[in-house]
Parts: sequence; C-alpha cells; structure tokens
Amino acid sequence: MTGTINFTGRRKLGQKHLSVALREDAETRSFDAEIAELPDTLPADARVFIEAYHRGTSAYMRFSFGNVGEINSPPDRRLLEVYSEVVHFALKIVGRGENKVNNPLRMMYIIWHES
Repeated sequence: MTGTINFTGRRKLGQKHLSVALREDAETRSFDAEIAELPDTLPADARVFIEAYHRGTSAYMRFSFGNVGEINSPPDRRLLEVYSEVVHFALKIVGRGENKVNNPLRMMYIIWHES
C-alpha cells in the first residue's frame, strides 16, 4: 500500500470556490475573481490570497483579498509580472499563527484554477 504523508497540514478545496476571468486591454492584463462561500470551519481572521503565476517559471504575483470574515477584492489586479499567455491562479487561505510548524492553518487550503 502506498500513501502520502502531509507534514504541512495543507488541505484542498474544490474549484467551485473560485471563479476567475481574465481581462485584456491594449496595455495590460488584469483579472476579476469571485470567491464563493468558504467553509464555516475556517477562522474569520485567516488571510485570503489569490496568486497568479505561469507554470515552469518563478514569475508570480500575490493579491490580498482580505480575510475569511471579510473578503475584499483589491482595486489593482493588473498582471504586471506574469507575461505568459496561460495564467494559472491559486486561492490560498493562510492562518495568522507565527509558528509555521505547529500552526495547521499556515497555507491550509489551496485551490488551483487554470485560465
């Protein structure tokens, strides 16, 4: 029997919690994101981020969407550092604890969404 060991405490949610639409104009690309209702088990003060990136490179951008209790879309969602045609998005819920080893909320939930 084979299995995996999860030392990080990360858990995955389905893609139903994140919807992303790319917008393009003559100069820049940006995105609109809609975050559906998150599970009640998440603490209200856990931070919410969306990361835009291109696989195979180190280029990514992280956008703060507030916290679980009060999700707010940032006004500037331009993709200035991700140049690829294909952009991938990840929704990350990050706990506020300082001890990364003993804090099971540290980057607990991750959703991958390809655009």
